[in-house]
Amino acid sequence: MLEKDIEAGLNVVGTGETKQKVQRWLCLALTLAGGEAVTVTVLSLALAKLGKDWPGEVLIAIGAVYHVLAVGLAIVLFRRVKRELGRDHDPALPLWLLKAFGPFLFGPYLMLPFVAFAKQLAHPELWIACVLILGSASWFGALALYLAALWVRAWLTCSLEIVTLTPIDAEELPPASRAYLDAAEEEFEVLGFEKLGDYRQKEGERQYARYFVGADGKFIGEAVCCETQNMKTCSMVSLLADGTYIESAGLEVGEVPHAPEKLVMRGGAGKTVAELLESHGATVQAECAARDTEPLRIPVDQLALVAHYGLWMSHESLVAQRFITENPYAPLLESIRQGIRELLPEPVEV
Repeated sequence: MLEKDIEAGLNVVGTGETKQKVQRWLCLALTLAGGEAVTVTVLSLALAKLGKDWPGEVLIAIGAVYHVLAVGLAIVLFRRVKRELGRDHDPALPLWLLKAFGPFLFGPYLMLPFVAFAKQLAHPELWIACVLILGSASWFGALALYLAALWVRAWLTCSLEIVTLTPIDAEELPPASRAYLDAAEEEFEVLGFEKLGDYRQKEGERQYARYFVGADGKFIGEAVCCETQNMKTCSMVSLLADGTYIESAGLEVGEVPHAPEKLVMRGGAGKTVAELLESHGATVQAECAARDTEPLRIPVDQLALVAHYGLWMSHESLVAQRFITENPYAPLLESIRQGIRELLPEPVEV
């Protein structure tokens, strides 16, 4: 049963980007757990040496206050971790964590009655204070154990998931994603874009998108919401007659080193869809002038092809930078090239 609980609690950990996030949080949690262990040891020894003559109420108050503060900080960090990793669907403390590490987590509370009524102890109040202080470290340890389990799972199963564009109904969207996509739809419609439909882009990452097409069919709008990475953004895509793929994104992506010649990526292109449209239009106009070409009308039934074309080139950049070892779209390369050639008005090498 424990193995099934762990499997249910750790499923859909995510891909390489999520793995890096988990690793950063794990390093922070281990650092905090180590610092907490040192702090509580020093504090407990100091109380044991100096607090023998202090009133019992003061000793217990010191231990209780420190314990509440430490546990509160651990819970805040735990909630922050879950929110950033898109794991808000997890319970406050996963069932498998309680089963596997319950004695470790709640051991200090179980010790308190024995310490309080142990007749052989000369200073039970002092022992109670020390147990409360030492017990605070267990919460940081539990956070570190949770993150370590996530990281091991991600390390064992990490793989780059390709975009599939599986059509879905709006009712199938998670509530938070649906609310964001509905809000984005209103912005796109005001600018004359027509809704094309909702799609599940990545099953494991729980990534969804709603696509829109401009009046002339040359600008494709996209609103994306990724549950796992807690990411929400909009972008616009155009394909030029010479095979150049242009994408303007709301997220800040910076420059793309080692980018293929026919890939143009612009990040931080606007905080609103209107700003994004203006920025993307300017980029398309500039690239068309520089390359002596024009944007193409993108067939609605070729959205996946055009998306895979841009993703294949962007992942080639990541391979060149050694962020990843292989391009997950490599097996689709020939079909991508053939499809793009059929879209272009003249034979062009892509």
